[in-house]
Amino acid sequence: MLDLQPAFGTLEWLVERYKHSRAWGKFKRSRYEPRAWKLVRRQRTKNGIELARVSFASVSARGIDKLYAERCR
Repeated sequence: MLDLQPAFGTLEWLVERYKHSRAWGKFKRSRYEPRAWKLVRRQRTKNGIELARVSFASVSARGIDKLYAERCR
């Protein structure tokens, strides 16, 4: 069960939980989507921690906007 994993509450956990939901099946994916998720999950914070290991509650919209701006230059 996903909720019993040590990574409970991280961004990685949230993505995996979404992938196992009904909504995931209805989502129209592109061929670039797996690479995009991997880039986001492997992005490092200022402290050197992978974004996938960070609690999703600590990820702000402003932080995601900054990540998007950096990656889309």
